[in-house]
Amino acid sequence: MAGNTSTYKIFHQGKMKHFAKVVPVKGFDISSFAFQNYLYHNFNSGLKICKPIKIVTEKANEIELVYEYLQEQEWHMTISTASALGRYLAELHNFCHEKMHEISLPNKTAVVAMGKWNEIEDSDHKKIALNIRKSIYENLKPYDKDQIRIPVHRDFKMHNIIFANGDYNLIDFDFAAIDNIGIEIASFIVTGKQKLCYEIGRAHV
Repeated sequence: MAGNTSTYKIFHQGKMKHFAKVVPVKGFDISSFAFQNYLYHNFNSGLKICKPIKIVTEKANEIELVYEYLQEQEWHMTISTASALGRYLAELHNFCHEKMHEISLPNKTAVVAMGKWNEIEDSDHKKIALNIRKSIYENLKPYDKDQIRIPVHRDFKMHNIIFANGDYNLIDFDFAAIDNIGIEIASFIVTGKQKLCYEIGRAHV
């Protein structure tokens, strides 16, 4: 949505603490904010949706997106946690498939989605990520080019899952669109594996 031009701030309004993302008006699509709001009010799962508060349009050239402030707590990736997050992602996909007639989002193509692979500097991590995504697309039915396209978050990475108040919370819906679910599963596997390997390595230090 806003790319690297976004800025962030935390502020108090009365007794409430809020988090705000400031983005340029140009290129802003309200549908991602509306999608997050719809999920917050309708999606019931072990995975919570960060509460969107409001959109502030006081300035001509920028928009302020206000969200519930989440006091992030440290969390560790384990096999059990990875399994639970995988179930939550499946629940999210099933819900969005069932309710897609109620959700308005732009259509995107998985070929260019999620990370602009050609612009990423070549590395072992990039090769691993591409191989995992290729494996999903080629070997797991129906996660191929003919699979059903549904509303998806499209950036389901570990840094977008905040543990706060005893719950896992999904944030940052900027890339939400109608797309192939394989792109989201690949993102989850790659970043989940990274975090799990880090936790295992740290435990043996």
